[in-house]
Amino acid sequence: LRRAESVRRYLENKGINRARMSVRGFGETRPIAMNDTAEGRASNRRVDIRVN
Repeated sequence: LRRAESVRRYLENKGINRARMSVRGFGETRPIAMNDTAEGRASNRRVDIRVN
């Protein structure tokens, strides 16, 4: 969630209205790769961005 909040702040500082963004953390509940390798953990450290 901290990574997503950081991205949200960055986009807000670039002029995107905060009301157009939502931030949610999924942590370990929705991985896209296995966490048993460094590459898998790196893939799971991601932020999906949706701007309305």
